[in-house]
Amino acid sequence: MAYLDPGRRPDRTGPTGTPGAPVPATLVAAIGRSARSCPTLTAPRLAGQLMTASGFDVEARTSDGGLGVAGLTDELWQQWIPWPDAPRMDATANIAALAHHMCDLAGKLRQSGANDVLLWKLALAAHQAGLPTVLATNATPVSAARYVDTVVEYATWYARQPEFRGSVVGESAADAATVSADPRPIPDEFVDAVVSAGTRCPAISAPRIAAQLMASSGFEPNMLGGDGGQGIAQFRPAVWQRYGTAGQSPWDPMAAIPTLGRAMCGLTEEMSKLAPDPYPVALSTFWLGLVDVQESSSAPDLPNAQEYASRVLQFVDYYAQFLQLGGESTSGNQTSPGANATPSTPAGSVSSAPTSRGPGGGSPPATTVRPGEVPRRRRRSPDT
Repeated sequence: MAYLDPGRRPDRTGPTGTPGAPVPATLVAAIGRSARSCPTLTAPRLAGQLMTASGFDVEARTSDGGLGVAGLTDELWQQWIPWPDAPRMDATANIAALAHHMCDLAGKLRQSGANDVLLWKLALAAHQAGLPTVLATNATPVSAARYVDTVVEYATWYARQPEFRGSVVGESAADAATVSADPRPIPDEFVDAVVSAGTRCPAISAPRIAAQLMASSGFEPNMLGGDGGQGIAQFRPAVWQRYGTAGQSPWDPMAAIPTLGRAMCGLTEEMSKLAPDPYPVALSTFWLGLVDVQESSSAPDLPNAQEYASRVLQFVDYYAQFLQLGGESTSGNQTSPGANATPSTPAGSVSSAPTSRGPGGGSPPATTVRPGEVPRRRRRSPDT
């Protein structure tokens, strides 16, 4: 992967890093959003990589065929294009594509047993020299060392700039972060889509949609999960292929939220033939990325899927308090569940136990099936 040579390489990375070009004001927000794609990225890290690739020149071209502000080759662009028909030289799209690519590399390296302390630098090395080369030694190859050092030096400097001050540069606990354990109000821009998605079928209410989005991504549209989940709803490819609409993308929250309603209605209906309480099982099936519900009971990651289902059920109680989502309020306050809204009960009073409000609110009455546990079907004979 070719990149801009800064013309010098300091003997060591200083406390202030190597000064880079000012980040164009038009790109600051895009860098910040895309840096939230996974815990391994930060805004200064992504800015350092863009500076190394193009100097923030949206029309840049590299010697190996890389184009645009992120210096992506056509092959990488086609693999990580963030939405259908995104313009090839669009800066926002290229920054998002680079972020998703880097998060994917970090996830694969972590799965291979890579040291978390070195994860970001190893992902940079894999971007420059290829993932197989890095996996072979679990170290930065000589051919990528200059690139990695250059990005780190720029990232250190950008972390000291006003637009990114306070962001993390080095490896930290952020690299192992997960979606917050506490629910929060729905961002205003997603409220209408959540309400609409919760009207598709009786089994899936708006509070259930909100709770699932919170448990999946914390309402982060740019998130790339370590398990391959994409966007605000963390769709796995097989589930999106089955329930998504041609020409739409799971990275677009206004496409992903209604598709989540459609998918959960379909999965819950399928599971109603197998479980007395189909909703938690449908949640597990969705999280596992399966479209054949019969595969869920033998999935190796079933315990984590059940934990996900339990978390969604707990969050439902919180979102059921908002009138705009069809909940009940003892105060009669018509508060919108936006960023500045508060529920009708004190914050932090989310119940850890499911209630019996049914589809409009909390979870249905308890059954003998654990949350998210898939009842096993009687084995079929080979002839059936």
